[in-house]
Amino acid sequence: MTLQQITADDIAGWDSLQDIADSFEKRGLKPRPNLGENNELVLQLGDDEFVVIVNAGPGESATDFKPDNRSRHTNLVATNDFEEFTFLTRMRSWEGQQHGRIKHQKISFSKNQFTRDSGEKNTVLKKLNSIEYGSSAAIYDTLYDTQQGVEEFYQEFEDLRTDLVQEVSGIPDDRGDAKQRYVQVILDRMIFLYFIQEKRLLDRNPNYLHEEPGDVVDDGEDRDENFYRPLFFDYLAEDKQNPDFGSLPYLNGGLFAKNPVEEDFPDAKLGESAEETNELFDDILDFLSGWNWNVDERLDIVDPKNLSPAILGHIF
Repeated sequence: MTLQQITADDIAGWDSLQDIADSFEKRGLKPRPNLGENNELVLQLGDDEFVVIVNAGPGESATDFKPDNRSRHTNLVATNDFEEFTFLTRMRSWEGQQHGRIKHQKISFSKNQFTRDSGEKNTVLKKLNSIEYGSSAAIYDTLYDTQQGVEEFYQEFEDLRTDLVQEVSGIPDDRGDAKQRYVQVILDRMIFLYFIQEKRLLDRNPNYLHEEPGDVVDDGEDRDENFYRPLFFDYLAEDKQNPDFGSLPYLNGGLFAKNPVEEDFPDAKLGESAEETNELFDDILDFLSGWNWNVDERLDIVDPKNLSPAILGHIF
C-alpha cells in the first residue's frame, strides 16, 4: 500500500470517529472493529501496538481517557463536538526511579488551527504524518518532540525582552547592561508567578495576574508602583499580608527580593508614565497568556504553545 499524507482538509472534515480513522488508514494503520467500545475505534499501529480513537462525552475532558492498557499505550481523544483533538500516550519514566514511574504525554490541536496558514498548522501535520504502520517509535520520538516549542518561545521571548529594554526609564542610556538585567529580573518574576498561578497559589485564582491589578489599582494609576512592587517586595518576599492582595504564599526573598540592579537604580521602571508602564505590563501578560502552562509533572504536555519547567530549563 502506498502511504498518503494527512492534510489540513482531512482534519477540517473530522466529524466522526470514522473520519479520523480514515485519515490514519492513509498512513497504513489497520482498523480493528472488534476491539473498541461503543465510543471508540481501534487502529493497529504495529504487531502489538494499538491506537484507540475516543469520542469524549459532554463535559468530559481528554485527561479522563488516559490509556492504561499495556498494548494500547496511545489514545486520540476527540471532544464531543469534534473541534479539538488530543493524543495521550502512556509511558514509563526511569528518571531517578528504580522501577520506573508511569507518566502520560499529551499533545492537543484544534480544527481552528487548520483554517489558516501558519507554522503551527504545518508542525502538527508533520507530526501526524510521521505516524505509519510499524512506526511505534514515531509516537515517542516525533509526536511529542518539544524542540519546536522551545525555539518558538525563545524567539518570542527575545523579541519581547529587546522591546522592553528600549522602554526602561530611570537607568542611563549608556548603561544598557543594567537595563537588560532589570528587564530580565522582571520577566523572571512574571514567568515564575505564571507557574504558581497555574497551581492556584495566588489567592486560589488561576487569573490572578490579569484580574487582581485592576481590583487593587484604580484606572490610570501606576500598576507597577501600586501593585507589582508591593506584591514582589512586601507580600511575596516578606511574610506580610494585605487582604486587598488576597491569600499569597511567603517565598522568603530570593527572586522577589530587591535585585542589585534595583538597589543601584531605585527609579528604574518600565515606561516613563503610568500609562506606558501599564501598557508594557499588559504586553508581558499578553505574551505569557499565549502559552499553556503545564505544572503537572505526571503529564508531559507537548504542543506548539506549551511551557513546562522542563522546557524552560532548556532556555534559561
